[in-house]
Amino acid sequence: MTPVGLGTMTNHLLSDPRFRRLAIISSPTTGNPALGTIDVARADAALVLQYAAEGQPGWLRLEDIREEVERSHFTGVFDVAMIDPFHAYGSSFECIALALTMLRPAGVLLVHDCLPPPEYTSPTFEPGNWCGTTFAAFRDLCVANGLNWFTLGTDFGIGVAVKGGAPVDRRVPDDGWTEQSHDDYVTRYRAEPCVFMQAVDGEDAAAAVDLALDGEAADHLRMPFPGWPELRERLHESSDRSREQHREDERALRHEVDALREHIRTLGDDLDALNTQNHGLREQIAQLEAQVVETGRPTWQARALLKSAPRAVRARLVQRASRNRT
Repeated sequence: MTPVGLGTMTNHLLSDPRFRRLAIISSPTTGNPALGTIDVARADAALVLQYAAEGQPGWLRLEDIREEVERSHFTGVFDVAMIDPFHAYGSSFECIALALTMLRPAGVLLVHDCLPPPEYTSPTFEPGNWCGTTFAAFRDLCVANGLNWFTLGTDFGIGVAVKGGAPVDRRVPDDGWTEQSHDDYVTRYRAEPCVFMQAVDGEDAAAAVDLALDGEAADHLRMPFPGWPELRERLHESSDRSREQHREDERALRHEVDALREHIRTLGDDLDALNTQNHGLREQIAQLEAQVVETGRPTWQARALLKSAPRAVRARLVQRASRNRT
């Protein structure tokens, strides 16, 4: 099986003159390996958007992005949309539906985490490799809209769909996911994931995309289900930089930042010490200047003697005082 990553797949499409306008939608907790791989410079135009789930302050909401897309007339203009949404079903459904509206007819949609190991399919957020129910939202929207679609069996599953010419239908199909049917939905998926998500091997990605663009199914390219132990191992493979590599980079960056902070603290301590030393030197200089001034003055006895002495004696005393000062 040939590993393919979401970012690598995006770059592949951007190398085709038909796909030069790119839209990216992700959340703060998703999409980072792909975003680190995509060569945005290949695109003639690129729009990168991030939103947060409800309850996360300081970020745009998906509703804000939808309003801005409509206000800026970004509907039906993009050739490729790369999506890695927050993985709750409702958020994924709305994000994928929004991406479809942004695509032109025959534009290509890429969605991450569409063939997840079952243990990662909790409907609510869990720390770690949480894929949630994005796979269900992708499948349900593709089925409801009659799209040509498939899933690449690598990098936790990359959903690929070609936009049709009709307006986006946001209705959930009769056999679609609901909160109440979650367990049954995952059970169906777990039994035959490669059939359920129309999985295709990574090495057949380009051929499957061409078939979808021509309106043809890629059933003959469907990969067999090898069992979850082997499939689970394959799904962790990606040509993008891995999550572990990003974690290593983050750890190295945090270590570097901590080292820089310690260096800054040490420099601050050194500066404080130099300021203290400088203050002491200034005091010594002031004392020396006072001594110089005082040394340059005759004492009261000398003043009295100089005043009363004859001129010759006065001249000799002045010369002696001068020699003593030097």
